Amino acid sequence: MFKMVLSVIVISLSTSVIAEGIEPETVIENTISLLIAKKTNEAFDYAISSNKFFADKKADVDRTKLQFISFIQQVGSPTNCEKLASKTLIQRIRKDIYICLSEMQPFEIHFRFYKQEKFWVVQSFSYSSDTDELLDSSIEMQISNSK
Repeated sequence: MFKMVLSVIVISLSTSVIAEGIEPETVIENTISLLIAKKTNEAFDYAISSNKFFADKKADVDRTKLQFISFIQQVGSPTNCEKLASKTLIQRIRKDIYICLSEMQPFEIHFRFYKQEKFWVVQSFSYSSDTDELLDSSIEMQISNSK
């Protein structure tokens, strides 16, 4: 089985407003739908689309986008993504983790949001192919719960 160990690539977008009134669930659902539809470019662009600092970080964003596209080309587009966890702190900070199943191997997608005064903003979007730690910790949790 092909195993790609890739360091987590994160794009921090501390002040990127998706759109007024759009909730994190919508951002996540649309990004994942585009990935499953094999529209990797569009999925990446959508996940970070409203970064008002795009011009300042364009080179970094373009480099990360190429790495993400290359990763998806190597493992294949996901056929399914399922939520593993969602945690909200003080009703203003939120992280969602999804596991996506592709042809070659599973991978994780992480979304981090921050709620400014009125609107949620994307703080970061990242992915990782290293799902071993996640699997090991869930097995350990299942064993300890069964005792």
